[in-house]
Amino acid sequence: MKKVLLLCALASLQLTAQTTRVSTANGDFLNPLNWSPIGVPASGDQLTINHDMVMTTDIYYTAGSITISNGASLMEDATNRNFWVDGTGQIINHGTFKSHLLLASPNTTVYNYGLFSSLDSVWTQTNLINIGQIEVYDILNDEMATLTNEGTITITHDMNNQGKFNNKPWGSIDLAHDFSNCNLQSLDAVFQNDGIFCIGNNLSNCTGDTLRGFGHYYIGNAGSNIGVLEGTATFHTPSGSFAITGTVGTGVTITTGACALNVTEEALTTDLVIYPNPATAEVKVSIDGNYTIYDLGGQVVMAGQSNGLIDVSALKNGIYFVEIRSQRVKLIKQ
Repeated sequence: MKKVLLLCALASLQLTAQTTRVSTANGDFLNPLNWSPIGVPASGDQLTINHDMVMTTDIYYTAGSITISNGASLMEDATNRNFWVDGTGQIINHGTFKSHLLLASPNTTVYNYGLFSSLDSVWTQTNLINIGQIEVYDILNDEMATLTNEGTITITHDMNNQGKFNNKPWGSIDLAHDFSNCNLQSLDAVFQNDGIFCIGNNLSNCTGDTLRGFGHYYIGNAGSNIGVLEGTATFHTPSGSFAITGTVGTGVTITTGACALNVTEEALTTDLVIYPNPATAEVKVSIDGNYTIYDLGGQVVMAGQSNGLIDVSALKNGIYFVEIRSQRVKLIKQ
């Protein structure tokens, strides 16, 4: 993982003040004039960012919380900046968060409802809950960590799970290179995939470690299992290369097929609105007309006339795309 150990040297912003502060202007995160009450934000503060703020140094946050509101941002400047949340600190992002490296230590919590953008590496040793979108180079989920994905994660390099990872039925992961479910420490790694996981190159599941769920794993090159495959998951290997010396449950399916996760996303638009979303039964749509619903593989699963409403109760839990009058939106069925 690129430079991730640099986080261990961070020492910025390790203060002990406990104040509730709200941003008042765009600008430098550390500028006291950009906060109410006026002051430099410090560990222990309850911070709410309602503006576009810039990290001009590395940040080490050991207590309190930083909440980034919808439409607001906390982003590194032209220099790579690192963010380490430690102790009992929290990050709650509804807007945009961007740093070079992110380390979340034990006992902390990271919630992402918005966009974690262009992170170089994420190393989590705690709870990370993603309901929005994460774009990252590498992910390491350590053995004491639990990462729950209910949104989308795009990884442009590698991913290693050594703890617990839950990819929910409406969650999707698009990984460009290698995935390993391998605990190199003392516990067993468990990866629960009930959604869609596209792996660009190789998958490795190591001794004592488990891949489970009822979702779909797409493996671009070769798979290797010396651990446990269980549940009713489907493993797609277009090359047909899947070396198995471990345990495979009777409900597991191994077949061929390529991931088409992004096939239908090109025409996404915000002109068409669907709610509630996620949905369990009937949804309202902002545009009347003939509709078509596609799955992640681009196959038509439903079609009809909307008349302002669509009953999606018959759909299986997962991610779909609804098209009306050449406009598409993502629909999450749960």
